[in-house]
Amino acid sequence: RATFDQHVNFEWGVAKLGEKVTLGVGFALNNTYGGQFDAVLAGDYDYKYIKTTTTVNVAKVEEITRKGTGTADADVIRDDINLMGTVSFHYSPLKNLDTYVKVGVGVGYLSYSINDVCNREGFSNENVNKLSGNTLTKYRYNDLEHANWYGYDPKVVGSVAAYIGATYFIDDVWGIDAQIGLLSSNLCNKAKHSNAFGLFALGVAYKF
Repeated sequence: RATFDQHVNFEWGVAKLGEKVTLGVGFALNNTYGGQFDAVLAGDYDYKYIKTTTTVNVAKVEEITRKGTGTADADVIRDDINLMGTVSFHYSPLKNLDTYVKVGVGVGYLSYSINDVCNREGFSNENVNKLSGNTLTKYRYNDLEHANWYGYDPKVVGSVAAYIGATYFIDDVWGIDAQIGLLSSNLCNKAKHSNAFGLFALGVAYKF
């Protein structure tokens, strides 16, 4: 499940632990988008639609309730946003090179996009604009537009992260940063809430 990751980190060096080691604290905002997977969804719908019947300039308006359950196959894309406090240890073997190990703990917000719904059972739609004699009947409904898929509501979860990385400074303030590791781990065992791994990230660093 390939993902697209974006992250912003802010960090302050708070203590020197020897000549080349620094303890840092800060926070990180991460967004992991993607992780598309195929799923069999189950859900329900409960809504009202309007039916209008017009005969010789007399209109009758009815509010009709549709309610039921169904299943469907679909592509699901997960979007994670995580805000974490971080602690890091930095080691600088060379003047312009900073290597680090970093961990973070915080909260994550999960949401889902449901796409390419097919093989649906129990869901219907109709768009009627029909003239029969002098009676015009008009109504439209689509159950999928009102579907509530079980288990795919947005939710707040615990989140952790761990990285190793390195920054090479090309001058006194600007550097190129690369890191690998567990970008965000939402603390849940179910497959649709599985962990998101950042295999490789490349970015820009600025030293205040």
